[in-house]
Amino acid sequence: MKEQLVKDWLIDLQNLAFDVEDVLDEFATQIDRRNLMMERRGSSSKRSRLNIPSSFNDVLFNRDIMSKIRDLTAKLKDLEPQRSKLDLRMTDCERPTRLEERLQPTSLEIENHVYDRDKDKQTILDLILQSDDERNYVIPIVGMGGIGKTTLAQLVYNNASIQHHFDLKAWACVSDDFDVLRITKEILQSVTSKPCNENYLNKVQEKLQKELSGKKFLIVLDDVWNENYHDWTILQSPFKTRTQESKIIVTTRNHGVSSTMGALHAHSLELLSTDDCLSVFAQHALGARDFEGHPSLKEVDEKMVRKCNGLPLAAKTLGGLLRTNVDLHAWEDMLESEIWKLSKDQSRIIPALQLFLSQMRQNSLSNKMMQN
Repeated sequence: MKEQLVKDWLIDLQNLAFDVEDVLDEFATQIDRRNLMMERRGSSSKRSRLNIPSSFNDVLFNRDIMSKIRDLTAKLKDLEPQRSKLDLRMTDCERPTRLEERLQPTSLEIENHVYDRDKDKQTILDLILQSDDERNYVIPIVGMGGIGKTTLAQLVYNNASIQHHFDLKAWACVSDDFDVLRITKEILQSVTSKPCNENYLNKVQEKLQKELSGKKFLIVLDDVWNENYHDWTILQSPFKTRTQESKIIVTTRNHGVSSTMGALHAHSLELLSTDDCLSVFAQHALGARDFEGHPSLKEVDEKMVRKCNGLPLAAKTLGGLLRTNVDLHAWEDMLESEIWKLSKDQSRIIPALQLFLSQMRQNSLSNKMMQN
């Protein structure tokens, strides 16, 4: 019973936050309109900057805004006693790590169709299979969140030409929790296909070093954030007995990680073209490569894809939200507002995409402030 009451209270609070954002947007739009009018009037613009109403419409607008603000304030005051009654408290909580926030990708490919990554895949494969240069021992794949670094690593890791080239392969998801013991155990378990219950780093690293000694191996360290050189030297110590052909693929958002690991070159992933992003969107929305079978959706789907800004993860998420739904009005509603109001549980948007959406909202607000 209390759980439902708390859920209802949170929904009311979220709706109030959206109403506040709408009022702020409306206010900013009115400021833009007034400034534009004053610039056209020339010298009378000075009166606008002194906040003196320049017309009867401004007076009405100010009254309307004040009325809405009073209404929002009343709603906020109504929520406060409910919060106290439900015994909800504000606490300083440590932000959960990415490992806690979402399921981590594995070495298995999850995309049936990957667009515009053939050249990237071949470049990485060439570095792995054709280069014996010790300086190419670490191969970083660098790019912003949601651009497809992990997907590219999966394509390479499972490529047929890789399967018989190495004695051992291992995959470990690192994330921002750079726990050397956990990562080392994950690599060891991936190599041996056996659980490791040892909790002493020295013992685990000795076992891993023994497994890797004299072997030609490929290890993928996915989603690395840590740029601490000392941490890296500890993690890679079991790799020192490797053969010259051994390789480590690292996926990361930061070129600093690449430098820390001593990589000679880093492969940077570029954003998808609009056409390829449209294909990703269509694949997940309709199970097709394009929208030829649904011409009525053409205009709105192109506008929606532009919101994805070349990020395949954004296109995939939007497509998944609209999967098999071919109602034009539903797509228009999504384009206009719904994507900004979805919770993480509703949309399965991972932190990287949430950050992308947040940045778009911040950029929009910054542009308004600059115009004012």
